[in-house]
Amino acid sequence: MSATENSPSFPFLVQTNDPNVENNLYPFVFLYPDGNLFVFANNCAILFDYSKNQVFKTYPTMPGGQPRNYPSTGSVVLLPLRIKKGVAESAEVLVLGGGGGGGKGAFANANNGRFDGALDTCGRIRISDPNPQWVMETMPLARVMGDMLLLPNGQVLIINGASAGVAGWELGRNPVLSPVTYRPYNQIGSRFEVQKPSTKPRVYHSTAVLLRDGRVLVGGSNPHDKYVFTNVLYPTELSLEAFSPSYLDPSTSSSRPRILSPKTKTKIRYGKQIVTYTIN
Repeated sequence: MSATENSPSFPFLVQTNDPNVENNLYPFVFLYPDGNLFVFANNCAILFDYSKNQVFKTYPTMPGGQPRNYPSTGSVVLLPLRIKKGVAESAEVLVLGGGGGGGKGAFANANNGRFDGALDTCGRIRISDPNPQWVMETMPLARVMGDMLLLPNGQVLIINGASAGVAGWELGRNPVLSPVTYRPYNQIGSRFEVQKPSTKPRVYHSTAVLLRDGRVLVGGSNPHDKYVFTNVLYPTELSLEAFSPSYLDPSTSSSRPRILSPKTKTKIRYGKQIVTYTIN
């Protein structure tokens, strides 16, 4: 920030703060197609014009009132945009899980040794609608501290996390070992599918990233303030795993799209034209 700039005012974070607990740290933020920012904190959301430091739109509070941000850490994803004639005609956000099963007191309860169950609900909202409303769904597995990412087939992968407690040092319990896929274009009631489980607990400070071959690299987990490998419930985890979604099943290889050109490992130099891909 330069000497001529002023610190921005963002009262939304004051409004969404639960005293002595917070529940609004690490807000979920997405760039909206018009250049504004969608910001979700605790259980509330706004569309924010950062260039003018103004709230452009206020969305309804997520039903149920449970917190979804740290330390009651849920997860979120911007669903694939629907493009029509080069314009994003609709945008939807999915907010999932969290440690609010015990209400706004889940963090305090966990610090006192009572680990409330995580939330098994998720909310979906079309943020581009003139009168947007939350649509609530129930997941097959409750989850806090989970990770979500978009898959190449438009589905959402939900992975890692715990089914009790909250985020923070030593505050999560009962790891969720089974990933879940979410199919956003199916009807409600047929969107979730539980996948084969891992054997490694991945709770606080775990992560997942999509690889270019379609697999998902999964790693991390450290619910301690240092690296601790012995005599604890969930040791620091330094290993990596690769999760292969169902579209990588060899029996479906003939039906998967293939990049015909450019050839593998083609290099694009800085300032050169982006390559157009030909897909079969």
